[in-house]
Amino acid sequence: MADRVLIADGTPMIKLEDFDDAQIAEWLNRWNQVNAAASAAGLTRPLPVGSPLGGHELARQPLLLLMLALYASDPAAPPIDTVMSTSALYRLLVTEFARREAKKSASAVPLSEKVVAAAAKEHLWRLTVAAFAMVNRGRQDITDAELGADLIALEERPMEAADVAEIGRDLVGRFFFVHRAEARTGNDDAVRRCYEFLHATFGEYLVAEHLVKALRTLAAIRSLGGGPVDDGLLHALSSHQPLSDRPQILAFAAELFGELGEADREQVTGLLEELAAVVRHRHDTGRHASYRPTPLDRVRHMAAYSLNLVLLRVLMAGAEGVEIAAVCGDADPGPAWRSTVALWTAGLAPEQLGGVTAALANQDGFLEMGIPSRWEPPFREIGLARLSGDEKLERRLRFGLGFSDDAFHLQRDDPWHETMASWIFPAMFSSGGGYDLLDPDPGTPPEIVASVARLVDRLLLLHGHRWYGNSLALLRSRLSLGSQLPPDSDRPHVAVLLSLAARLAENPGLARALGDASGLSPDSPHRLNDIQLDVLHDIIKMFRWPDDTALLDAIRGTPS
Repeated sequence: MADRVLIADGTPMIKLEDFDDAQIAEWLNRWNQVNAAASAAGLTRPLPVGSPLGGHELARQPLLLLMLALYASDPAAPPIDTVMSTSALYRLLVTEFARREAKKSASAVPLSEKVVAAAAKEHLWRLTVAAFAMVNRGRQDITDAELGADLIALEERPMEAADVAEIGRDLVGRFFFVHRAEARTGNDDAVRRCYEFLHATFGEYLVAEHLVKALRTLAAIRSLGGGPVDDGLLHALSSHQPLSDRPQILAFAAELFGELGEADREQVTGLLEELAAVVRHRHDTGRHASYRPTPLDRVRHMAAYSLNLVLLRVLMAGAEGVEIAAVCGDADPGPAWRSTVALWTAGLAPEQLGGVTAALANQDGFLEMGIPSRWEPPFREIGLARLSGDEKLERRLRFGLGFSDDAFHLQRDDPWHETMASWIFPAMFSSGGGYDLLDPDPGTPPEIVASVARLVDRLLLLHGHRWYGNSLALLRSRLSLGSQLPPDSDRPHVAVLLSLAARLAENPGLARALGDASGLSPDSPHRLNDIQLDVLHDIIKMFRWPDDTALLDAIRGTPS
């Protein structure tokens, strides 16, 4: 809630760090001490320090540890297993809490298991509506009026209460793991309430679980034939925000997809590919048109829905990736995919595009889940061009970035020669000091190394004589390329000699520190030959360098 509070400058801020093993053990010991009498009477289950609960990673978060303890201390609750997935644990927690709420009744007659199960299912659905209400508004909280309006739009039956805020209060107000804040507003002193999950991951799990269940249901209907499936509710709930901004939802969904059987996986895969391919031409029945967690923006809704379908399809593929053609239908995959990325670029907010390029990667025509880093400005456009597979556009942007922003981009698996050329070319027309010449990737063809070496020679010819800050490092890097050049390649350009001479004349001590700058064996065809060394010595003499024989020995790499 910090974003809703005015905090004065200088106010001390406290962050609640995760518990370590000793703190978890101490917490559990105190819990057992406080609840010793109830445990002895069989009303609660003791929580030994060595229990699976204490060893679970979620127990390191104090708030989640409390939730786990409340669940695990119930003698009737299924036990927690340390090997269960995070999504399986959350399923146990929310299901059990929903059942507890369902068992609360004003009736003196115990409810049947069938009635409890139906009521628990209804509670979970309403909590899911609340979770989507927060996610689709890009917030961690929601007001009672917003909740009520969403429920009216999504439920296909009339509501008894006339006040949408009252409907919202009834929706989640009774769940103890939903925090409630109240305020009186307006002249009528009306009470307005705001809700949030005690931990955001509960809402994120509910969203992921519903998406996977909805896809499984639609896929089963599709397998029966009879025309296109009605994806109206799925579209309504997943066309407002990109899931790439909620990596925890994607993590839950990946685990839940992993629980599906082979037949279900095949059906869901086919459904996602079909929906992604026809997203621009889908027919909407308008049944949920009044569901408006965000203002109406058809381009944005189409972009978010398209992206989320692709993300879910790539999640299902895992490490194998998905061929781009699979989500393009019968269209030519090249132009169709570039058009899809352009749709996302047009429909999503600029700050959301960084999440897109971090979540998805295009590897030679296959889509994979990306690395956990965002392409921030001014590199975001390069990331989008790479995702779309437009190599020409990416190259233009990469080189243009050097000219316009005096910056160059380096990402894992980037071609070494293109990365180097992207800063060398702009540096030729700049008065700055340039950047370091990185070592070529292992196995780089000698011809490629030679092309970069020639560019560095030209750069040194233009600016090497006046880049006092880092030209020596560039010179050393350039000379070190000699061992990787083709046998028939030219020796270092005279610009290298001029720049080296200028540096040595500026600081005589550099000659001895430099030593054998090229790092080559005496018989290497790329080593500075005697004539070049003599020329270098004569140039230094022009700078009025003292006649010091140790200088030439240092340059030649000869022991003094």
